Amino acid sequence: MLDSLHDFINGWTTQLTNENDWYVGTPILSGVTPPDGVYTAFATCFKPHDASWLYSPEFTPKEGEQLMFDLYFDARSLFVWTTEGDDKNIDVEDGLILKRENAENMKVCISVDGGEWVELKNLWEDFSKLGYWDIIYDYEYPEFRHFTIDLSEYAGKNVKLGFCHQYLNENFGYGMFLDAVRVSLPPVETSYMLPMGLMFYGITDEMMPMYHSAIVPYNTPLTWPNMTSGEDLSYKWEYSCPTNEGVFTSEEMDLVSSYAPDFSENPDAPYTIYSFPTVSATNEAGTTGTYTYGDGEAFIFAGSHPNLEARDGSVMKFGMTTFDPADDMQVYNADFDLPAYGHCEMSRDWWTNHYFEGTPKEGDYAEITANMNFFYATGSPIVIEGVRVVSSVVCDPDAEFLLEIIGLNDEFVPSELLASASLKGSDLIAVDASFSPYPNTHILSFRFDEPLVVDGKNFIAKVSGFNSDKVTYYAPIQSFEPRELCYAFAELHIVSPSEQQDGRSMIPATGENDGLVSYLMMLDANYPYLNCEESEFAATADQTSKTFNFESSYPAEELEVKDASGKLPEWIEVEKSGRYGNTKLTFTVKSGGSDEEANLTVSAPGVSKELVIKRGTVGVNDITDAAVVVERQMFDLSGRRLAAEPADGVYIVKTIKADGSTNVEKVVK
Repeated sequence: MLDSLHDFINGWTTQLTNENDWYVGTPILSGVTPPDGVYTAFATCFKPHDASWLYSPEFTPKEGEQLMFDLYFDARSLFVWTTEGDDKNIDVEDGLILKRENAENMKVCISVDGGEWVELKNLWEDFSKLGYWDIIYDYEYPEFRHFTIDLSEYAGKNVKLGFCHQYLNENFGYGMFLDAVRVSLPPVETSYMLPMGLMFYGITDEMMPMYHSAIVPYNTPLTWPNMTSGEDLSYKWEYSCPTNEGVFTSEEMDLVSSYAPDFSENPDAPYTIYSFPTVSATNEAGTTGTYTYGDGEAFIFAGSHPNLEARDGSVMKFGMTTFDPADDMQVYNADFDLPAYGHCEMSRDWWTNHYFEGTPKEGDYAEITANMNFFYATGSPIVIEGVRVVSSVVCDPDAEFLLEIIGLNDEFVPSELLASASLKGSDLIAVDASFSPYPNTHILSFRFDEPLVVDGKNFIAKVSGFNSDKVTYYAPIQSFEPRELCYAFAELHIVSPSEQQDGRSMIPATGENDGLVSYLMMLDANYPYLNCEESEFAATADQTSKTFNFESSYPAEELEVKDASGKLPEWIEVEKSGRYGNTKLTFTVKSGGSDEEANLTVSAPGVSKELVIKRGTVGVNDITDAAVVVERQMFDLSGRRLAAEPADGVYIVKTIKADGSTNVEKVVK
């Protein structure tokens, strides 16, 4: 209903007690991005006024339609916010609102057939009930907030809408932007889950996050489960690649996408950047809902390493997490300053009382001994060099921590130890306090002796050792928002002599909102790839070398070439160069006598490619006098003798040797 200056002029009217109120402009000039279009209606706070009205044209709502609009405002500006002096009404120290006095407000009203205005929404009535800390934490910044009002009782009636802005105290107030006013059927609530195994960029050792960016392997199908509810819906998926401006669509219930490297612009580029998919769902009434993870501000990096090169040439290493580290994080306390899934002096007493419901018997106790994150199979090999765990830690230098990667069987039960690493308290990396929201934040950077290759297997990363008399405080930092899948668990050690119990149990980790969360554990890992369209080379007297063009996440010099015996045959030489889309391996076959064939494997951790190299009697050192070639005759395919050997094309070569023998072969150049 209201999306441009044209809409405002054609049918929308005003009744002002402040001549400067309700004008149309582009709030982006004030650093505010409208949710729809370019223009918004701006209710100002230039001059106090009791009621400045913006009226819609007359319209008739249909059955089931509702009013929707977006309003940009500062919740604090609704209050007279005086923190000092005789008129003090806000106690900042104790976090109290002593007196609730309205400074700015917006009312939404409706009129039937030109009759009296009926109030549908009163912003002050809704927000005046908030507590001090609700405003500080939940409404800290001004932003566009979405409102929906049911119009069922006005279906079939001729109505007008009225937006009434009030500015009641000239010392307070911020002004409001009104946008995206529309009356329609409720939109379809559309959403999708992220693919199992999708990894987000983590953070650097300085706690610098890579905002809303995920990393996925090349050439690996990813399934995006559609979570839209409703009947008789039709779907349309779209995902695009900004680097080549390609747009791909699907009308299936769930999207299966795969991302291929694009080296057309730069063969040395390590990534191809994609946008997250958008799903649209439309019902029989024609109402549509759309959803994109990150609201279009998130990107997928298809490639190998989660690293970025800085302007100074240094490389920022981010790691791979199970949640978006650009979102809010938390240290979850079971009680004041008692980390629920960590360790402190009071931890055992708290868990003992909690587990035994306040009635432990002599010798009973319960305590957290380990934290675990689930990592789901990515559908592609992943090479893990280590794991970084972010926690708030106070410990002795000789405290010892252990990290284990444990494979899971088909029932998701831990089944085998895949790798482990340990470190001491003196090895912890301290994070500068200005970069972390929690004191004593450290990164536990575990490194494996050899890279671990995990292919098609679910696994957990388990950290332990913090339940120790050498650790004063340990609090794992975890996601604030719940995860769609259950990622984080804690290991609870339970001892009860009376029940003859001494065992460990895995309990799901929750957060402030009781949703299942994920610990901030980052895999120092990469998705390797090695592709080549060709797989065979048969050397001839005229062609003893061939270059194979690869796409490789590894530098060419790190690729091993060997046969089943673990060696490269003596009659083959290999030259290596380049990386990514510029990887080249040139094979040269040395002279020799008998025909030979080598089945070679080009490999690096997590990847391999099979090649077959053949040779015949191609070397001059093994040719006898009787086999000396005395003449070579060339013919076209019609049998006509050619004066000289063609530079290219298809032709016949007749070789006449000293002993009178001949050989005829077809040559393709």
